[in-house]
Amino acid sequence: MPPALRAGFRGWIGYFNELVVDHIRHHDLEIGALVDLLIAALVATVQAALAAAPELELNPEMLAVLGSGASPTAPRDPLGGAGRIQTSAVGSQTFAP
Repeated sequence: MPPALRAGFRGWIGYFNELVVDHIRHHDLEIGALVDLLIAALVATVQAALAAAPELELNPEMLAVLGSGASPTAPRDPLGGAGRIQTSAVGSQTFAP
């Protein structure tokens, strides 16, 4: 995996973990709002990785999702397929965030 994506995804996982801990402690945000936060942060992470390493390439479908700010899965089930991004090709490597 390209270093910019690896580092970004590791940071996003830390964000994810802290968001879950906050939800367990406070229960003051609905699951749908949590999912929206996680998706927005993941999209921002990928956009930041692309800015840091312009040589990275995503397939056109993924670029369209990132450019629109839309969720890659809509409508979504907060307890089922929430926020799943389809496997995408990055350069010559394949990853599934």
